[in-house]
Amino acid sequence: MKNQLKQFIMTALESLSTKNSEIIGTKFEEGTEGDPYLFIVKPESIYYQNSEENLDEILEIVLGTLKKNQINIKSAAIFNGYFAKENTIPEKQYYTLNKFAKYDVRRGSIPIQLRGLENPIGSYPFLELFPEITPEKLEILSHKSGSRKLGNGIYIFDYVYKGKLYNILNAFHPYQVKHFSKPQNRFIVLFGLTDLEPEFISSNIVGFFRPEDAKIESIRGRLYTNQTELGIEISTIYNGIHVSPSPLEAIKSYQLYFSGDSLTDINFYKSLFDKNIFGAEKVNIFDNPVVTYNGETQPIFEFCEGKRLTEIIKIVKDSNLNDYYTACK
Repeated sequence: MKNQLKQFIMTALESLSTKNSEIIGTKFEEGTEGDPYLFIVKPESIYYQNSEENLDEILEIVLGTLKKNQINIKSAAIFNGYFAKENTIPEKQYYTLNKFAKYDVRRGSIPIQLRGLENPIGSYPFLELFPEITPEKLEILSHKSGSRKLGNGIYIFDYVYKGKLYNILNAFHPYQVKHFSKPQNRFIVLFGLTDLEPEFISSNIVGFFRPEDAKIESIRGRLYTNQTELGIEISTIYNGIHVSPSPLEAIKSYQLYFSGDSLTDINFYKSLFDKNIFGAEKVNIFDNPVVTYNGETQPIFEFCEGKRLTEIIKIVKDSNLNDYYTACK
């Protein structure tokens, strides 16, 4: 299977246009055994000018690590930056990041996750207020000083500018969207099933988000350690690969990249979650509603991050939709 998958990817990457919106996908196997995960090999790992030899070695690292750890790849898709831009893939893939990057207190209530912050503001509204700061500069500033994780898809960059403190939400995201939308970019999406624990997947297989601190045998660790030989540049900003924070988010993201017969497996997983599971006609679990579970109130994705599918089903079943949901939407 690994050789067949690698050959498909190599052929698709070679034929992928750099001038037109394009996505090439295929399904390798049927199956619904295991928890679903989506892995995305990002542009910095498969730079379009990289040699075939280096690309082969990079794919060996990614696919070999997945196979070694018994990640059963069912479907794969390859697409370019044109497709990403035309279909707003970065905004949809990083749904929560994007939503909070656009948060503006002047246009609505303060979401429950942001209560307690002195002056929260999304990165997009911040850039509108201060046009002299570019998305790239804001990303560099936040990377240099560091951001703290507030919750699922919410990172805070505390920045004092012109004598005032701003709690900037997802300061890196505007430049991330711009970077991903470059026409020459290429992406590899891998949909796989596994019975492994989420913590093992994130730390041992994918690796810590700061590649220099990732386990040496992880994908990020190997890409970072061998980047010079591989002709790529891997860093915290460009860390090579993304993995779904939970099976629930993998199910949500799957439909961005696959269609037709490839939807068979994911429809099984979607069926585990009734569309109106909270009893509210217009509320969909994949919109990440705010719920109350075990006395705590936060978005459903927050509760489900790092959990197995069976745990997620229980959390959803035992959760109650919070009245504050509409204000957070």
